[in-house]
Amino acid sequence: MQKLFLFLLLILSGNCFATDSNNPLIKKGWAALVKDNEDEAFKYFWQANENAIRENNTGDKAESYFYLGICSYGSSLEKGLQFVIKSMNEYQKLENLNPEKALIGRCKCLQLIGTIYSRRKKYDAALQCSKEVVAKLKDNNSDPATLGLAYRSLGDLYEIKKINDSSAVFYRLSLHVFEKSDIKAYLPSVYSKLGLLALVKKDKKTSLDYFEKAMRVAEETDNKQARVSSLLGLSKWHFEFKSDIIQAENYIQKAEEIADLLSDKSFKIKTLEARIEIRKKQNDYLHANALQEEIIAIKDTIFSSEREQIAKSLEVQFEVSEINRKLDLISKEKEVSRLTNYLLAAIILVLVLTFLFFRRIHKRNKLLLSTKEQLVAALEEQNR
Repeated sequence: MQKLFLFLLLILSGNCFATDSNNPLIKKGWAALVKDNEDEAFKYFWQANENAIRENNTGDKAESYFYLGICSYGSSLEKGLQFVIKSMNEYQKLENLNPEKALIGRCKCLQLIGTIYSRRKKYDAALQCSKEVVAKLKDNNSDPATLGLAYRSLGDLYEIKKINDSSAVFYRLSLHVFEKSDIKAYLPSVYSKLGLLALVKKDKKTSLDYFEKAMRVAEETDNKQARVSSLLGLSKWHFEFKSDIIQAENYIQKAEEIADLLSDKSFKIKTLEARIEIRKKQNDYLHANALQEEIIAIKDTIFSSEREQIAKSLEVQFEVSEINRKLDLISKEKEVSRLTNYLLAAIILVLVLTFLFFRRIHKRNKLLLSTKEQLVAALEEQNR
């Protein structure tokens, strides 16, 4: 699974969403997910989902479906969408019992659905999802992380539509929410976006300021993916404003060294694309074509890994289902054994009571017989 999608979804889920869960399996799954152990995470989330279904726990069903969507959509958009829609349906059931949880859950689901729509190039549908999230969350402080992400998504979508003024407005709203709530994990990406927009407007000072802020926060939070993006932004700035190809190449080299350590190969692709941009402006199309072929090879590898990830997730579902089936069988056997013991105890009790009953009757009959014999003897004595 591509880690870029995972990174986006870490943002989707907020700083404390997973740790606020009372479900230990979801907590374990989240701990595995943030360490890039998707298979292990999927196993925990699937197990949490099966337990929730068995116990008819609506809240846990909603959460587990949501995280299954997070684990799945990177390798299969369709599967991720199926899980998140199921999650939304479960959150809807909580509207009367826990309206705040239902609202936050629906907003998180909408934001994930919007991300999936955007991946499928359904930008208008994605736009509507993020707009609804903003409409529901902008007047309260229940989930600033999701609100900030919704603003940022709107900025991304308007940027795709080439409406840069609107894009900048939403990026600034996103930045305001993240800075106000001190959500540092999200700041570098927004700073970089604003830096690129300022670069397009030829605003030399503002763009450099944003790129340097992105780098500082990325280093402070040890966010390697954000460091790659920040370095590439600085490279672009030096190339555009200083015509300093050597410095631009140095920044790309640093970004590439970090990207090589990441399992998400999309960051490696970004560094190659930055090199291609420079080569094309130097009219070095031969080298640019070679770099493009390298990108194609990486994308083929990513596609293969996605197919493999789908197969692994199905294997995990089967394994967990088999484990739960065996546990159910053991539980049923224990229940049968318990009922059998109760039945045996009841039978023994009935036998004991029956024995005591007949023993009492026997004693009474014996007493009556003795009394009758004494009476007969007394009559015979009287006759004599």
